[in-house]
Order: sequence, then structure tokens, then C-alpha cells
Amino acid sequence: MATIDANTPLLLPGPPGILHVWIGLESEKPVVPSNGNSSLDTLEDSMQTAKIDPFAPDMAINPPSSGCIRLSPHGSDMRFALTPTRAGPFDVGATINLFDSKDCSGAFISKSLKPVKVNVAVNQHAAIIQHINELKDNTWQDFLKAWNKLWIAVFAIPVLLLKQHIYKRLKIKGDSHSKN
Repeated sequence: MATIDANTPLLLPGPPGILHVWIGLESEKPVVPSNGNSSLDTLEDSMQTAKIDPFAPDMAINPPSSGCIRLSPHGSDMRFALTPTRAGPFDVGATINLFDSKDCSGAFISKSLKPVKVNVAVNQHAAIIQHINELKDNTWQDFLKAWNKLWIAVFAIPVLLLKQHIYKRLKIKGDSHSKN
């Protein structure tokens, strides 16, 4: 048996959500969080290991895959962090590849779990603060660039004037390096 659950709603920007995948015997049902959506599927019980590949459109998933997980009769689970990139309703889920080997090698049975709905809403207050901070950072960087150019000009002008003064003193023409 396998269950999948995801907390909803998620806020953008905001902390990442959690996609939780649990694999175990039917007699060892996991506790599903009350603030999320979940689905239940049946799996082959005789397998030893599994690899879980989550899917969540328009979301960054961390880690992107589970690697090889040893299955326990009492249940094995994996949690994935979901960071949304835009608002809206999404179906998130996972594909489980079940192996009869200890190292996830050889033939496998693939099972796509029924996806669950996750709603992503825009956190207006946090979005405004994020845009203000970006504007502040960009303005500061532009100010520093202008400040650097001003100092270059302040030091370059006297050097050029000094160069002209030296040329006049030594009676060297500025274009004396060119050949006629």
C-alpha cells in the first residue's frame, strides 16, 4: 500500500510545502496530516526496495528523487519540499519504482500514485515586501556604480590636466607621436 499527501494551501512567496510519500503494509496505515490532501493506492507487497520520483508542475522539488529506499513492513517514507513558482491549483504526485533487489537494480514495477490537489495562493503582503527589497537592492547597486564613476572622474581629470601641463613644460606636442 502507498499513500501520498501534501499540505495545502501554499503561499507564494512563503515556506515550501511538503509532499509525503509512505509505502508499507496495509495493516500499518500511516497517520495523514489533517491540513493536507491525500490519496491511497495498492502496491505489490513482496518488493524489497523502491525509488520515488515526485512530480509537481511549476514547483521546485527538493530532493528531485528519493534514491534507493529499503522498504520496511512497518512503513517507509520520504518527504519532498515543494517550492511553488506561480499561483494556482496543481496536481502533485509521485511515481514509485519497486525493485525485488536490495540495491534498486534489475527489473522493476512502476506505479504512478493518484495525484492530490495543492492550491497555491499569492501572499500579497510578502510579495510587496519582496518587491520593495528587490527595488531597494537594485537602487543601492545603481548608486554604488554611479559613486564609483564619480570618483574615477574626480581622479582622472587632475591626472589629464597634469599630463597637459607636463607636455607644455617640456614643449612636447600631443600629436608628436604621429609620423608625417
